[in-house]
Amino acid sequence: MTAKRKRWLAAVAVAVVVVGTTVALASRAKSAAPGKDDTPVTKAAITDVQVEVLEVGTVQPEVKVDVKSALSGKVVELPIREGDVVRKGQLLAAIEPDVNQAQTLAGVRRSVNQAEIDFARLPRPSGRPARGRAHSTGRLQCSRLSITAGLTAAS
Repeated sequence: MTAKRKRWLAAVAVAVVVVGTTVALASRAKSAAPGKDDTPVTKAAITDVQVEVLEVGTVQPEVKVDVKSALSGKVVELPIREGDVVRKGQLLAAIEPDVNQAQTLAGVRRSVNQAEIDFARLPRPSGRPARGRAHSTGRLQCSRLSITAGLTAAS
């Protein structure tokens, strides 16, 4: 190869590299042009996320608790508020029973008191009245059944 031909090939090669680089840079600049992005941008904050689920099915609670009262009437006090932690046996509401239930409840209480008095007067085998000890199991069971029946009738 002659020197003239080598120079000509070198010039063509340099021209191809320059044109290729220019085309590559021009296409890259067009694709990197700032455009509108559809991603929403907001200030960072701690908030509740509102999610709507559109599904068909049944929602079941983890724990189901039925709160019932044996009495009906007017609620006169609510010492517990929503979100409070409660324990078993804690008062949830004070209820003023209606007249009929109040009379029935008073009658049941009188029956219970009378049954306790009768039980305390039961004679022991020694002939003396019992003082806090059960002598007659049958009589004790009978008293308990009448008390239970009276409480059931009150509710």
